[in-house]
Amino acid sequence: MIAGWALAGTYIFYAVTTAMAGGRFAAGFLDSTGIWKTSATWPGFLLGAIGIGLIWWLASTPARGGTRVLLAAEGITVALIVIVIVFAKLAGHSGPGKLGLTGSAFSLPSGTPLSTLFLGVVFGFLSFAGFEAASTLGEETKQPNRDIPRAILGVAIFGGIYFVVVTAVESMGFGTSAAGVKAFINSPSLIGDLGTAYVSSWIGIITLGAMVSAFSCALACTVGSARLIFALGRDGILPGSLGHVSPSRRTPTYSTGPWYWPRT
Repeated sequence: MIAGWALAGTYIFYAVTTAMAGGRFAAGFLDSTGIWKTSATWPGFLLGAIGIGLIWWLASTPARGGTRVLLAAEGITVALIVIVIVFAKLAGHSGPGKLGLTGSAFSLPSGTPLSTLFLGVVFGFLSFAGFEAASTLGEETKQPNRDIPRAILGVAIFGGIYFVVVTAVESMGFGTSAAGVKAFINSPSLIGDLGTAYVSSWIGIITLGAMVSAFSCALACTVGSARLIFALGRDGILPGSLGHVSPSRRTPTYSTGPWYWPRT
């Protein structure tokens, strides 16, 4: 009960946080293209709030189709810029970092305090957030005893390799000098800025891909929290009105009417 309640709460807060990140990416794209030029921070929050409304609607529909589209958009975005373009440019020692493919991104500068190191450790742990999501959809899995363990283990392994490679490439892309690290920290869109620096300004449109990635994360968190709250309501831990499934959409819903749960 405690684990389920804590995870549901985490998903809810993550959904809001990642939606606001998506709003910031959207505002950055509009500002860079001249569509909506502003240095204020409120447009990001406004667009994030609009995104939350869209996420609420998507979360109330069957998840399979939408998640496949969002996953494809994320994969294409990151593979195109970080893995293919930037990686190839780094191999040719071009771009603002001018480091080439080196191990400098893995070297800890002398004098770095332990507290700073642990900030990086926190980032590493948070990069694995979501590997457990397969278990929250267990009741919608055709062969849960086989598919859920495979999904969790696969994501843990792939996610570890993926985030190490992508973060290292981004660090080498900006450069590990003081100026490069400062640019890395202040970048509103790492992928968009790298695409602009290594290819052309038009490739900054890839920030839209980062926006989709952030909003898809918010959608995944919303779907996960809805499934957990449904299970807690169905099992009597939360009010029974939360343990309902929509007969038409077949997704969790709040209802004071007869309880419905498709068991087949």
